[in-house]
Amino acid sequence: MSRNAGTNLKAKARAVVARITRNRLTFVFFLFGFTHCFAQGIIQSFLFTIDSEYSAFFTSITKAANIPNVNHTDLIVSGRDYRLDMCNYIPHNDNTCSHIFDSTTDVVEVVGPDQNAKLRGALVKEMRARQNLTLQAFPEAQNPNDNSVILNATYGAVAFSKKCTSILLYPQQHMENSRREDLAFVLLQFWLFGISIMAMIYDSVPHVLAGLGARVLITAWSSYALWRSYWQQKVYYAMIESPNSPYEIIDLVLNCTALTISCYLSFTLLKLYNTQSFNYMGAPKKIVRIQRLEVFVLLVASGLWVDQLFNTYIRYITDWFELFVAIFIFVTIALVPWMITGWYGIRHEHRVATGVFIVLGFLFFSGSCIMFYSQVYRWTYYAWPNMGCFTTASILLFLASFVLGLLCRLNFGKGLSQYLHAEAALASSNFAPEVFEHDVEKDKTYMEELTQRRPQEQPLPTYYAVALPTLSR
Repeated sequence: MSRNAGTNLKAKARAVVARITRNRLTFVFFLFGFTHCFAQGIIQSFLFTIDSEYSAFFTSITKAANIPNVNHTDLIVSGRDYRLDMCNYIPHNDNTCSHIFDSTTDVVEVVGPDQNAKLRGALVKEMRARQNLTLQAFPEAQNPNDNSVILNATYGAVAFSKKCTSILLYPQQHMENSRREDLAFVLLQFWLFGISIMAMIYDSVPHVLAGLGARVLITAWSSYALWRSYWQQKVYYAMIESPNSPYEIIDLVLNCTALTISCYLSFTLLKLYNTQSFNYMGAPKKIVRIQRLEVFVLLVASGLWVDQLFNTYIRYITDWFELFVAIFIFVTIALVPWMITGWYGIRHEHRVATGVFIVLGFLFFSGSCIMFYSQVYRWTYYAWPNMGCFTTASILLFLASFVLGLLCRLNFGKGLSQYLHAEAALASSNFAPEVFEHDVEKDKTYMEELTQRRPQEQPLPTYYAVALPTLSR
C-alpha cells in the first residue's frame, strides 16, 4: 500500500515538473514567481523585524507609563495642520477625548541638547542593537495618573513627560498595525507563488488572472505605503523624530518591476491557454470559472480584524465582543463548505450544491455589510487603511462570486457537463487536448480546407503533439 502511494506521488511529481518545464514560457513564469516570492519575502521580513522592534520599544514605554488599555489616539487633519486626541471610547466626542497635541499651538518640549541627543540618537541606536534598557516611573510621582517615565541606559537616563508618553501611543499603535501588515504580505507572496504553479499545472486562465490582479493590488498598496511613510514622517518630525523608510522604496520598485514582467508573461499565457483550453470541445462561453481570489482576501481581512479584536484596545471598548467572535467562528467553519460546494456544484452542474454555494455567498456578503452597523468596526475600518482595503476587496469579490454563481446556475444544461466528460475521457487515456488544432463542429473541416488549398497533394495529418502527463482536477 505504501509502495503504491509512493509510486503515485512520484508520478504526480513528474507530471508537475513536466507541466512546468514543457516550454520556455512556463519555465520562465515559474522562475519569475519563485524569484519574486523569495525577494519580496526577504524585504517584508526586514520590514516586519524593524516594525516589531519599534513597536516593542514604544509599547514598553506606554506600559511603564500606565496608559490604560482602552486609550487610543485619533489624528485629525485639517489642511496642513493636525491635532492628536487621546480617546477612551467610541464614538469620539468632547467627553471621551482630550487634546494632547496641536500643530498650530504646541511646541515639542526639548529638555536640553545633551539629553535630547541621547534620546534621539544614542538611546535609539542602543535599543536597535538590543542592549539593555530599563523603564520606571518617576520616584517622586505620587499621582497614579501621572504618566511620567524615566528611561535608563548605558548612556544615562532620559525623562519622558506625561505629554510625551501620551504622544508615543500614536506611533506605538501605528507600528503594531504595520507589523500585522508585514506579516500579511509575507503570507501573500507564498499564496501568489502557489496559484502561479496551479495556473501552469491546470492551464488555468482564472488562476493567471487572479495572480495578475493580486499583483496590481499589491503594487497600488506599495505606492500608498510609500506616500504614507513620507506623510507620517512629517507628523513624527513635529511630535517625536524623523523616521526613514528605505525598505518601502525597495518594496515599491520591486513590485513595479514584478508587475511589468507579470503583465507580459500573464498575457502571453492567457493567449496560449485561451487557444488550447477553452476551444477544443466547444465549451460554452457563458460558463465562467470562479477563481477564489476572495478566499485569501477574506482570510486576511478576518485575521486582521480578529487580531484587532483580541489584542488591541478594541476589545475593551466594544459592546459586541461575543457576537464578533461568533461571526468569525461561523465564517471560519462555513468557508470550507462554501469552497467545496462552489467548485463541485458548478463543475458538475449539481443544483443542490450550487444552491448552498449561492446561499452561503449571500450570507457572507450580507454579513460583511451588516458589520458596518458597529461603530467600533467602522472606526477600525477608517483608522487602519490596510484592513479597510482587504475588507473592501473581500466584499466586492463576494458580490462578484454571488453574481457569477447565479449566472452559472442559469446556464446549467448548456454543454459544460459533456465538455468535462470528454475532457476526463481524454485525460484517462493520457491523451492531451493540445493535439486538436481545429474545431470539429465547423461546417468545413480543416482537412477539407487543406484539400481545397492543395488539390494535387495528399492531405497530411493535421495534428501532432507530445502528450503531457495529466493531473486530475
